Amino acid sequence: MRKKYFIAASVVLLVVFGVIIVNDFSKVSSTSAGPKDANYNSLLANIVCDQFVVPVDKSMLAKSIDHALAKNWIKKIESSEKSYEISKLDSNKIHQSIVADAVVPEYVVYKSIISDIDKYSSYFADSLLKIRVRKLAIKLGDDGVLGAADEMLTKILSYDSLDCEAQIWKGSFFTQRALLVNSPIDKTEWVQRGMREMDLASEIDPNNYEVRIVRGLTFLSLPHFFETQEKGKQDIEFLLNDYDSNFGSEDRCKILAQVSAIGVSLNTQMRSWTDSLKITNNCK
Repeated sequence: MRKKYFIAASVVLLVVFGVIIVNDFSKVSSTSAGPKDANYNSLLANIVCDQFVVPVDKSMLAKSIDHALAKNWIKKIESSEKSYEISKLDSNKIHQSIVADAVVPEYVVYKSIISDIDKYSSYFADSLLKIRVRKLAIKLGDDGVLGAADEMLTKILSYDSLDCEAQIWKGSFFTQRALLVNSPIDKTEWVQRGMREMDLASEIDPNNYEVRIVRGLTFLSLPHFFETQEKGKQDIEFLLNDYDSNFGSEDRCKILAQVSAIGVSLNTQMRSWTDSLKITNNCK
């Protein structure tokens, strides 16, 4: 029960990261698809801070996968190792939407999950700092959030240097810091630093769901000159194939949230958040 909130919060943070990073780097890339006039603060203001993405049931994931197959964003394969793989990305485009619009519409708006996280916080014990990081991260437009989150993640890692979840979020926050600098060179250096941290997290535990969510969606969202798309594809394919091989009731929310979030985070058309991010906590 409590794990689904933990994963859901993670997905929304990545959705925010992916869209903002995509748009920011499109400004400095010579092959950008066009000028972006989105105001980042206004964009973030449209996201209710206590809404998270959690699909309802297994049938929704099946519909999302069927839709992605029909659009040739992913393909079904016959293999003893995996069932799905992402179709080849178009190298002529900076950002390729893998399963845009695959997020099925039958969601409802639910606005009190952060309060519920507080109610369940006693069950998280040594993960309380991580909860604070996620709650801070939802308010990405606030000054000082990145610094505060970095400080907390550093504290977590001082207790346990092999905490792969803290490590992956540290890398993600480094990538986010690229948005605060003006020089393309500085932006690139921050992103590369974040990439190294995320790769380290994957080395610590390559089977960790949260590590695969964060690295997969971030790497697929970055411009092609970072050459991260292949690793991102591998991460998402891992999640897709786990749907077939290990879909127990305990894993339902994790897998549903991972797959259904891909289309949202990689949607280059920048659909309205209020229309596309329809949320539910009804995942039992």
